[in-house]
Amino acid sequence: MKNKSFKIILVVLLLYFFNQTFLLHPAFFYSALILGILLIILLTRNLVDTYRRHGWLVWVVSPLLFWSAISLYTTIITTGFWIQFLFLIIAFFQYAYFKNLARYLADKTPEENRKFDNLVLTGGLLSCAAFGASLYGLTIFISWPISLLLALFLPIAFLLFFQFLPLRKNFWNENKYLLPIDVLVLMELAAVLSLLPLNFNLLGFVLAVGYYFLITVMRFRWQEKLERRNIKNLVILSILIVLILFLSARWL
Repeated sequence: MKNKSFKIILVVLLLYFFNQTFLLHPAFFYSALILGILLIILLTRNLVDTYRRHGWLVWVVSPLLFWSAISLYTTIITTGFWIQFLFLIIAFFQYAYFKNLARYLADKTPEENRKFDNLVLTGGLLSCAAFGASLYGLTIFISWPISLLLALFLPIAFLLFFQFLPLRKNFWNENKYLLPIDVLVLMELAAVLSLLPLNFNLLGFVLAVGYYFLITVMRFRWQEKLERRNIKNLVILSILIVLILFLSARWL
């Protein structure tokens, strides 16, 4: 376990270094992004292959989404404090993800599954918000048609739901009808939000609320809690979050 911890810490430090490098030298962004992706893939493969229980590709989705989303988002914001804060968030999430992944594979208990599931959900929400804000922010500088925006967001929307696959034994059977609908709804929400003359940060957060609603309904099905009361509470919570976001729009 000590050897695994050393590898995880080393990769996290290298990712943080790559972030700082492209902050100092913006032309290095794509190189840093690719190098970070390669490191994440290599670490995931190394950790998963130790146990020979699962294909490693399914485990690499969540950290790759998070790394790509937050790194991309830092290129469109200008406040140094928030950029450095996001770099720390990237490092913290990557460390937590790989540490919990090693524990989960070594001791696949319901408690570890629940903790890991919540971690993936948190990462998915932040990734969705960052990807959404980045895509909407880029439209300020580039005149993109909605069709191109949707084309870029399609694989992201799919992966945001797909990242839960290794945590559900019967993922495809349970979601073969619901998954395409969820992806379509999230894409339609992304398209509608792109038409609103609002701050790109606000749009990204609202998109993440939509994702939270859809993935929570999916999780209710997994947990056999898809009841009217739970859906009602989820709708109320989602509406309250959106209202709070709009009331806080001047600070976003």
